[in-house]
Amino acid sequence: IENIYDDKQDIWNEHGTPNAVSFYMSLNGYGVFRNTYEGGTYEFLSTVKTIHKENRFDAYYFVGSLKEILEGYTAITGRPFLTPQWGLEFGDADRYNEGSFECVKFADQYIDRQMPVGWFLPNDGYNMDFSRVPEVSEELSKRGIVTGMWTDKKLDFKKYVTDYNIRLFKLDIAWVGDGTKFSMNACNTVYHHIEDNSDARGMIWTTLGWSGNHRYSIMWTGDNGYKNPDDWIRWHIPTIIGSGLSAQNAATGDIDGIYGGSADRYVRDLQWKTFTTNMMIIDNWKVAGEEWKKPWSYGEPYTSHNRQSLKLKSRLIPYLYTYSHEAYNTGVPVSRACVLEFPEDPKTWGESGENGATKHQFMCGKWLMVAPVYKTADIKQWSFYLPPGKWTDFITGIEYEGGRTITDYDVSGYKFPVLVREGGIIPMYPQSYYDGNRYQQKPRDPLTLDIYPSKEKTQFELIEDDGITYKFKTDRMYNKTLIECEPGEENTVKINITGQHEGNGYEGMPGKRNYRLQVHGSKPQTVFIAMDKLKEINDTTLFEKAPEGWYFDPSVNITYIKIKKKEANSSFSITVSKSNS
Repeated sequence: IENIYDDKQDIWNEHGTPNAVSFYMSLNGYGVFRNTYEGGTYEFLSTVKTIHKENRFDAYYFVGSLKEILEGYTAITGRPFLTPQWGLEFGDADRYNEGSFECVKFADQYIDRQMPVGWFLPNDGYNMDFSRVPEVSEELSKRGIVTGMWTDKKLDFKKYVTDYNIRLFKLDIAWVGDGTKFSMNACNTVYHHIEDNSDARGMIWTTLGWSGNHRYSIMWTGDNGYKNPDDWIRWHIPTIIGSGLSAQNAATGDIDGIYGGSADRYVRDLQWKTFTTNMMIIDNWKVAGEEWKKPWSYGEPYTSHNRQSLKLKSRLIPYLYTYSHEAYNTGVPVSRACVLEFPEDPKTWGESGENGATKHQFMCGKWLMVAPVYKTADIKQWSFYLPPGKWTDFITGIEYEGGRTITDYDVSGYKFPVLVREGGIIPMYPQSYYDGNRYQQKPRDPLTLDIYPSKEKTQFELIEDDGITYKFKTDRMYNKTLIECEPGEENTVKINITGQHEGNGYEGMPGKRNYRLQVHGSKPQTVFIAMDKLKEINDTTLFEKAPEGWYFDPSVNITYIKIKKKEANSSFSITVSKSNS
């Protein structure tokens, strides 16, 4: 909890605390928030002992499950900010020359390489020049990209927000000082420059914070150095997990760090952060002898692997955004320590030994388990722990029984472990792309539902809104689609879809929508929509051209189903039957 920015403590490396939080919770069913801005020390190895450097004592106590404690803690300190939808996309930050206009040239390189990017953040913190930021914002807007500003100075924030459409600020050391209350006040001030002068949600990126900064800021891990190449990813995984246990839903570190780097580590770091909320690069600042550090900088095959991750991130937006809403409403983060979802499993409880099996893996929302590969280069196999239950590989479709450690997962060729919990429902959009006018398209139609049936009824309540404003709160301008999957009689699976289950709709909402389902399991005999039997199509080319029908792929045990366009408020059922009746 020490948070003193001086030469005595390297706060931006392993065991550092740049975004310290005066809060802890216990599996014994309680949590404690020390209401203070003073530094201190916490000891947990025997009797809990917490000390802060002040003569007063002010604490809140919470009782319940870990999720209930987080909800109580954020009821006091504030809920995590709700990221704009573009904030879930890849971000690019650097010192850009030509009055910051240089970043527009790099935006065109993303476009030429068909790599989705959500935002650019040119920096003036080290005597850089913001003179062409109005042009930067105009040009990036033409490409479907948001402009932010990285500043160490006091600027006319209102003018940049109102006149130049700036929607993100990174506040450097002069702004946030040593963190704690200094940072809180700075972030609060600049965050509200966005919210008070536009209809957009605020989003700040900060280098040093304290309890409560989560309601404004992406909590950055800092200018990290590393003693060996494995350190960077290895220690970032528990950093993100631990931050989430303190409601820092948007904690992250730069892809592959700022300095140095390698092709292998870039690919591996980008892969696992695809399943987190906000992610970005800070380029290498043109250190002598080093080149730019873009997703294509290392050449092939790394460029293709990085493009694949960025495309997958764009597809996962509806899943990640729904859980971002959950974090905003409850304090429970998107990137979850396994103990949040499996509190009864002792192997999720600790950081080492028998109870520390999940220190370097996490749940993305309720359904996805991510086990990042934090060693690079010639790694061929990977080990990770699966809690009890049935799991299916998100990439290959291979099934696993949980309650054990998987020791021989094939990670050659940059494969990586992402497993779906039994009962999972994963909504996905089509991947983002750039059209002939070089504008980034982010289609919401068709909606793909990746479904993993279980013996119990499960559901996913997909929430969609304009992704920018608070109209979902003030005018109920949002749409919740309820997706349910339940076992039926005679070896059937029934999938119920309720359009506009809740909400009044939102600006830009598809009036009609195509649905594509991917139902995992053995081949069915028949597929029905309501009482109508869908046609089986055995040719993949014909299936892609057909408006409706189903196709089974035995190589991955998935039944692919296409449904004709439905009105946004339509409700219907699909039955996947293993019998002919």
